[in-house]
Amino acid sequence: MRRRNQIRTDGGRMPRRTIILVAVAIALASRLSIAGILSSGISDSDASTIKRLGVISALGDTLMVRSVGLTVFNNKSFKTTLPTRDLDATFTRTMRDEIVRSGRVSGEVASLATASLDTGSIIEAAREQGFDAVIVMQPAEDTQFHMTGPGLTVFRTGGGHKSFTCNSMRIVVLRVADGKKFAAASEGQCPAYSNLPFWHNTWEEYTEEERRTVFRAMEVFVNHQIDETLKRLGLHSR
Repeated sequence: MRRRNQIRTDGGRMPRRTIILVAVAIALASRLSIAGILSSGISDSDASTIKRLGVISALGDTLMVRSVGLTVFNNKSFKTTLPTRDLDATFTRTMRDEIVRSGRVSGEVASLATASLDTGSIIEAAREQGFDAVIVMQPAEDTQFHMTGPGLTVFRTGGGHKSFTCNSMRIVVLRVADGKKFAAASEGQCPAYSNLPFWHNTWEEYTEEERRTVFRAMEVFVNHQIDETLKRLGLHSR
């Protein structure tokens, strides 16, 4: 009798790995559902005052690779430096071109060049280059989902050989004269599906083709984030 009761009790339990996967899925779904609540679009009056808008992606060249295991002892993470800032250049062009198509800013919209990606350096560069406002995509810690951290991330949970690209970000519009933020929006940081069919514990283990696949998947996902975030800001042609 004791054995039958034990079997019956264990059979009602959900495996720990399944619990972790379900918890992550719920967290991601919740993050997606509240993204719009955390957004504030640019007003018509603010848009009309912009004579020259600088555009820059400031995600940087650091990629975090993180795995959440069944226990904290199984967690793994490492950082690597991307070989170039090509992704930032691509995302800057994407934002600039879409804002121009939206027609919300009647003044000039141009890419901003700066060697440093902190907010102070961006404002100073924008001032020197004659911009009166700047729109910046930057890494931002997600207050609802802390597993990945800010910025570009390859993330895995529960073990296995699949992972997916993430990017915890926000896009802000800043006034150059005083550095004041007058519009901001964010978008869900991870896709709701595994889009990379591989996982390795070190960057050296990734083949060149796998690294290219990571970059391509990241580019596709972040471009989607840009589209959705610019919609919330009212700077998308829809």
